[in-house]
Amino acid sequence: MVGADGLWSRARGLLSTDRPITDTYVAYRGALPMGEITVPVEPDDEIIWIGPNKHLVQYPIRRGELYNQVAVFRSTRYTPELEPTDDWGGPTELDAAFAGSCEQVRTSITMFNRDRRWVMYDREPLADWTRGRVTLLGDAAHPMVQYLAQGACQALEDAECLARHLAKHAGDIDEAFAGYQAERIPRTALVQHVARGWGQVWHDDGEVVPALRDRVFGRRATDDYTDPDWLYQPVTS
Repeated sequence: MVGADGLWSRARGLLSTDRPITDTYVAYRGALPMGEITVPVEPDDEIIWIGPNKHLVQYPIRRGELYNQVAVFRSTRYTPELEPTDDWGGPTELDAAFAGSCEQVRTSITMFNRDRRWVMYDREPLADWTRGRVTLLGDAAHPMVQYLAQGACQALEDAECLARHLAKHAGDIDEAFAGYQAERIPRTALVQHVARGWGQVWHDDGEVVPALRDRVFGRRATDDYTDPDWLYQPVTS
């Protein structure tokens, strides 16, 4: 059995008693027809507005037909008792979080549906996600916060790896599952940890981290992606 049942995986419960965790960040997202965008947008533009405990991401999708926007902020109303409810992270908090932003950002956060929000969850990496003839895949194995946009990507890598090991070991499930998790756990655990770190760098509200971050960003070319090369370069095996 391959448990690919997501963040709240019941299959994972066969291997671990851990629970999803949140640092109380909430996302609102939506896509607009490009004709409704009043600022110039190039096909390859990805704009990220970052600030203390919040950010807004904007970029074209679907061959430039739509403009995707994701606004993320940290709820100030969250308590563990409220977690199963919608009584925190609502539109009022969204507006308050971005109230001090520039006009373009304040306008942008009014331009998507506010009826649904997504709470940012992940889990601690597992050292072993296989037991007998049961293994995990995707968010069931390694849910991660979205700051590297890697949730679906890592699930696809899992699927390719698992298929390769099943073929390599010709139906020997024990060997196939062992080879699969040995190859995948180090990479997915690293992505989970780095995704958290990127969010912390974007959202920090202290004096040191934002100053260092802005200094590094200010010295880099806009097309310099060397820092995430370890992630986006082709995987060799």
